[in-house]
Amino acid sequence: MSEYLTKRNGVWHYQRRVPEEYAAFDTRVPVRLTTGISVVDDKRGRKAIEIAERLNLDTEAYWSDKSISDL
Repeated sequence: MSEYLTKRNGVWHYQRRVPEEYAAFDTRVPVRLTTGISVVDDKRGRKAIEIAERLNLDTEAYWSDKSISDL
């Protein structure tokens, strides 16, 4: 999951591109959500990875729910 982590203004963020099949209804470019974890407090990003995993599950569930409702 660390592939979706990035540092921004001293805070770990979850960031990823919206897959092409979901771009019609999710116009975020890219999806960027804060983990709320300071880089200073979590230098290696271990806590941030746990939060990013949850954010990723929530984001993918959102995409899945939207694509099912469009059928």
